[in-house]
Amino acid sequence: MLRAVVVILTLAQVVQSELLFEQGFLKFVRHGKRQLYTNVERIDEKLIGKDRHLVVVRAKWMEVVHARSVANLKSLRELFMAKCGIVTIEAGAFFNLPNLSVLHLEDNALQEVKNGVFSGLSVKILTLHRNEIKRIESGAFDQMPNLYKIKLNSNRLKKWDSSWFKNCPQLTELFVRRNKINHLPPEAFRNLQSPEVKIYLSKNKLGAINPESFHNLVALSQLYLDRNNLTLIPVNAFRDLRKIDVLYLARNKIQEVNPGALPKIVEIGILDLSSNLLNCLDYGLVVKANVTNLEKNEGACECIKNLALKLEQETKEQEVQFDGDTCPDLVQ
Repeated sequence: MLRAVVVILTLAQVVQSELLFEQGFLKFVRHGKRQLYTNVERIDEKLIGKDRHLVVVRAKWMEVVHARSVANLKSLRELFMAKCGIVTIEAGAFFNLPNLSVLHLEDNALQEVKNGVFSGLSVKILTLHRNEIKRIESGAFDQMPNLYKIKLNSNRLKKWDSSWFKNCPQLTELFVRRNKINHLPPEAFRNLQSPEVKIYLSKNKLGAINPESFHNLVALSQLYLDRNNLTLIPVNAFRDLRKIDVLYLARNKIQEVNPGALPKIVEIGILDLSSNLLNCLDYGLVVKANVTNLEKNEGACECIKNLALKLEQETKEQEVQFDGDTCPDLVQ
């Protein structure tokens, strides 16, 4: 009798492990009526029919998304699988979804992103924020020709891999805020091709800028390095950069920006160095920026006065921003 019970339990576990979820619901419009499902092995036309432009999936627990769990849905445009407790996604889990453009996987429990999960998908927007991701394999985001935006905020990444994003020519918005990245390797962003790229690395653990990290980046739209642990912007920090709309370095511990940090720069839209420990900033850099924000740099008042005076004498239109705490006599 005991052996029979064990066999039955084992069989039940095998069957359960093959399911995508035991109990859950799907919605076919964002705010539509829920349709309850039990013992779902995969989401395909057999389950939900054709011409579905949006599928919202909720399951109490969906630990593993097996290969071909979502497959052969030629009209599917958006797929939401957030808050499902997903721990693992197998390679090939999303198969033959030629029109899928938005894939939401945020608020799960993913710990790594493996090769073959997303490669080849037509997805334009991929959201993976608020998971527990510690590791991303080198080829995990390769061959995504339409990928425009990826969100990896609020994970546990410590390392950056220069090999990520091969053959992702449309990638423009890269969100990696609130992780634990403490170092950027040489040519960290070598696979980013668009001059309109926005890189968000706010609130990580970066303590220094390696001049090789941003090598070959000639034009960027926006770069956010605020709320890290930077103390110095060294010579050649951004040695190839010629144009950038926003360079956001606020709320670090920066004591110096080397005059040669951006040796080839022609134009900066906004240079934000607020809430740092600067005493001064080179005029040659200020004159390249439309707006330079030096608010909350308490030792910079004399420098700000000199910069403002020189801009006025040369009838420049560039603006230096400051606050009353930094330079009270100028505010008055």
